[in-house]
Amino acid sequence: MDIDLKGGKFTWFSNPRNSFVTRERLDRNATLTALPVIGSNHCPLVLRLEPKEKFERHFKYKAYWEDHKDCEKIIK
Repeated sequence: MDIDLKGGKFTWFSNPRNSFVTRERLDRNATLTALPVIGSNHCPLVLRLEPKEKFERHFKYKAYWEDHKDCEKIIK
């Protein structure tokens, strides 16, 4: 599964001959931040499990809905 990663695209580089990559979603509230590499080929990671900000969805009216036989009944 894939967690949103901030600070870098990859956290570890395998042998360039290995081209198999699996990506899936673990937790929609999780974010993963890769810190700078210091003296290793691995990045330290910071995992946060916090709810993401939700954006309001705006209602969009479609004029063709008026043609539905139950339109007036549904609105009432």
